[in-house]
Amino acid sequence: MSERLTVSSVDYERILRQLNIANDNRRNLDRQLRAAGERNQKLVTALTKTKNEIEHLRMALAQEVAPPLNSALVLGVHGATMTYQDLAEGKTPAEIEEHLDVLLGGRLVRITCSPLLPIAQVKPGMTVLLNEQTQAVVSLGFEGYGDVVTVREVLDHDHLVVDLPNQSKAVARISGALDPDELRVGDTVTYDSRIQMVTSLVPHTDAQELVLEEVPDVTYDNI
Repeated sequence: MSERLTVSSVDYERILRQLNIANDNRRNLDRQLRAAGERNQKLVTALTKTKNEIEHLRMALAQEVAPPLNSALVLGVHGATMTYQDLAEGKTPAEIEEHLDVLLGGRLVRITCSPLLPIAQVKPGMTVLLNEQTQAVVSLGFEGYGDVVTVREVLDHDHLVVDLPNQSKAVARISGALDPDELRVGDTVTYDSRIQMVTSLVPHTDAQELVLEEVPDVTYDNI
């Protein structure tokens, strides 16, 4: 005869509690899985929306740099310097917000940079392209050409005196392409007369090193 398995009431209650706990855990897991699935779906939707917005923004920005575009020469770069004193003095946004001073069509114009061009990447002497809103959108870098002149005196980090080809002198700006600390009296540089700015350093050649700046007062009798 087979033995009949008997379970005490205590064991029965314990097993029943374990089953209830297991069922509760399963239901909690199901809820967590459903919540995770909903979060994932929301994340996918948000990512898709963001991707579409980025694509629309990219297309809009691409139109910002579509030809035709005007060009301008940068004379000065001014970062944002707003202070409480500026506000108290009633200064205008054109005075305290970041901006560029440029030469555009022979006129001095104050403009801003578009989000496409961080103002920190722009230096005096650069050529920039402008969109329809007259904002700088692209930097073309420095133009290393102009009249060849000689440095006569370095005044400060922004200005120097040069000897022009017509034997006159001029106070010129120093472009962002040059390190003022490396400029020396007698250096040969290029000078852009449109913006009164020294734009590049002309390397000395061996032939230039053999040329005397002054003809010595020596006769054959002295030799």
